[in-house]
Amino acid sequence: MLHIAKTFICCIMFFEIIFGFGICSAQIGVADMYQEALWINLNLSKEQREQIDGIILDADKQMRAVRGKQKMVDDLYKFDDLYNYADSLSQMKEIRMDAGSKITQVLPLKDREIFENQLEESQQLTEQYTMMMLQLDLTENQQTDIVKSLIKSQQRVWSVVSDTSLSWEQRRQKLKRVNAINLITGKLTTTQRSAWKKWNQSLNLMNL
Repeated sequence: MLHIAKTFICCIMFFEIIFGFGICSAQIGVADMYQEALWINLNLSKEQREQIDGIILDADKQMRAVRGKQKMVDDLYKFDDLYNYADSLSQMKEIRMDAGSKITQVLPLKDREIFENQLEESQQLTEQYTMMMLQLDLTENQQTDIVKSLIKSQQRVWSVVSDTSLSWEQRRQKLKRVNAINLITGKLTTTQRSAWKKWNQSLNLMNL
């Protein structure tokens, strides 16, 4: 029962980290899993980009304040450490969601509708991936390793998106190097990886 409870908590944390953060299609694998990647993929004017960068910088100040109170991710060795880390994850999620809401408000109506549709699709797909995680019968070590990897991935994405010294195109190119799904599958056994692959293939077919 304890193992089941911990597995459930692990998947809830997984959901917390990437909930609604932008999977644009079932063919995922890069930073498109995150809402932040969608922010800088919008086709906007220079003035609108500058306005969005201002929102991102304000959010980044809040992020830094939260992170200053955290343990380093590499110091989280036990599942209980990750469980206690969940409060910080929730705070950071709220900061990102608030920034996303502000960005949505400054978008032209056409772009806003596209953006909101992408977020809705990403939420549905993220829920499906979370359910898949629940079915993999992960060990406690796997749960810890996967959540730590996803935290690092999310931090990397935020670091790139909030680097306003780079152009949007430069940030987009850097985001292509982030591969959250590979971080997950790299922690799985051969049997689990096979199950994940079959499930992912069926999901791709459903989303054709």
